Amino acid sequence: MRGESFFVWALFFATAVYGHVAMKLATGNAQQFQYGKAIRSLMSFWGWSAMLAWAVSGVLWAVILTKESLVGANSISAARYVLICLAAWFFLREDIRFHQALGILLVTVGIWLCTR
Repeated sequence: MRGESFFVWALFFATAVYGHVAMKLATGNAQQFQYGKAIRSLMSFWGWSAMLAWAVSGVLWAVILTKESLVGANSISAARYVLICLAAWFFLREDIRFHQALGILLVTVGIWLCTR
């Protein structure tokens, strides 16, 4: 992977993961879904920054697709699911149960297999 490509991928992962963590911070931990709270969440700093991060991530995805096949890029991009779980654990202090850790491991192995 060339330096430019690595940089684009790193930004793609950073913006995708940030968007998910920021949206979780915006929405909080309500026990029941409420439309009003969801709309207010989108209008918060965290909500706006999450949507901006996802917009940047979408542009970066378009750049990646100009250089990679869809199958190859999609296989690598699945790493964002692992990174989101790790960010939730590290930044939000969410627990990762055994079966979730096993799923993270299996996704990681799947990514590795698809990129060989």
